[in-house]
Amino acid sequence: MNILLVYPWFRYASVVTFEEPLGVLYLASTLIKAGCNVQLADLTFKRNMDGLETMARWADVVGVSSPTPLFGTAVEILHYIRRSNPGIQTVVGGPHVTAEPEDALRHGFNVAVIGEGEATLVDLVETMGRSGQIENVAGIAYLQGDKLNFTSQRFFIPNLDEIPLPARQFIDYAQYRRLGIISMRGCPYRCLYCKPIEDKLFGKKIRRRSLENVVQEIDELITNYGNRTIGFKDDTFTIHKTAWFEEFREKLHSLNLYPHWQCNSRVDTVDIDKLKAMKAAGCTQIFFGIESGSQRILDYYRKDITVERIAETFANCHRLGIRPCASIMLGAPPETREDLEKTYQLVKSIKPYNWHVHVTTPICGSYLFDRAKSENRLGPEADYSAYEPTGNLYRNHLPMKLDNLCLDDIAEYRNRINNYMKLRVLFRVLADPGLWKEFFLFRGLRTVAYNFMLRHFRLFKRSNSS
Repeated sequence: MNILLVYPWFRYASVVTFEEPLGVLYLASTLIKAGCNVQLADLTFKRNMDGLETMARWADVVGVSSPTPLFGTAVEILHYIRRSNPGIQTVVGGPHVTAEPEDALRHGFNVAVIGEGEATLVDLVETMGRSGQIENVAGIAYLQGDKLNFTSQRFFIPNLDEIPLPARQFIDYAQYRRLGIISMRGCPYRCLYCKPIEDKLFGKKIRRRSLENVVQEIDELITNYGNRTIGFKDDTFTIHKTAWFEEFREKLHSLNLYPHWQCNSRVDTVDIDKLKAMKAAGCTQIFFGIESGSQRILDYYRKDITVERIAETFANCHRLGIRPCASIMLGAPPETREDLEKTYQLVKSIKPYNWHVHVTTPICGSYLFDRAKSENRLGPEADYSAYEPTGNLYRNHLPMKLDNLCLDDIAEYRNRINNYMKLRVLFRVLADPGLWKEFFLFRGLRTVAYNFMLRHFRLFKRSNSS
């Protein structure tokens, strides 16, 4: 069968992206291994849908993967494809459909893939090609008339090494600054803003690729795309033990591989010994979700970390020459100005290398969403993009009613944090010849830099009101 996969990050400037859409690339490689003919449309840097019409006419099935903020765009793409190929079978997967399958199906998609997609999608398209009797395909939902039907649950793939490496041949790497890798799936933590939807997607239990499989992918990346910075996209890459990083370094160096890499982490999963092992293996930068400088708000989020551990971990990173970055959330329902002030003071004391500020946003399928709904905190949302934490910040939109704060309070502390950080970052960038080199090499980074200047320095007139 001819399968068209679409990544709908189209005309979506409120969030920057540095890595390719690995989830869709894994689906593509799995379908190719199963004998399907596959094309992939990555719309991340596209200004229009030119070429998508021809691809839609070629395809028997189109699959779209979408989180909630992008779902409005996914529906727009669905309608565009249906005009080109009215009889095409349409499949949707990803976080939004896993949380809200009925919403996705009532917007016109034929089938919703629930949770992890590789095995389900192969089973589904093979069944569509044979009998079309999809009710026996585990892990999907579909409408029969007006009735929503779920099939049996699909179990998670136990051995991730069996999934072929991402089909990167579909990606224009002149656009992407970094190369993404995922080394594991699953998360054992209990944060209010991302559970249980994350468990439904990938499970609580950690499933790891073998170290040999990860190193093989790095070897192929460097061979094919040069020695670029690698970004590990695992939610918490530092769940790996210190010994894993030591063996990682040994295997890399035995193959004369010396990559620079970055990752996401929690401050309670690294100590000084692990950080030393990570640096020796090539780690240059870590993004930590610190969320708040108030212990009361950290406890509300069920983050299970302390403010003291945040400060200690950032100090250790600075000491070792690893760049620690901070992800911050403003606007928890019980948050006060005193809590916001503690966050601002923490940022000043830990001195992140880089930062992201988000408005606390209840994502569909999260405990935070369910709690906000039960407490009547959710307002009428105009579109799906209202569920995007960074976009809300720049649209001056509060997605929840708060007990003690208004939009002006959030905006004030957003600006105070940004004003403290932006000059630090600007001077750092101007003094870094490596970043200048990347700026001229990668068009995607130039787009990011332009958006950064728009938001933080207002040197140019914005093209829209977002």
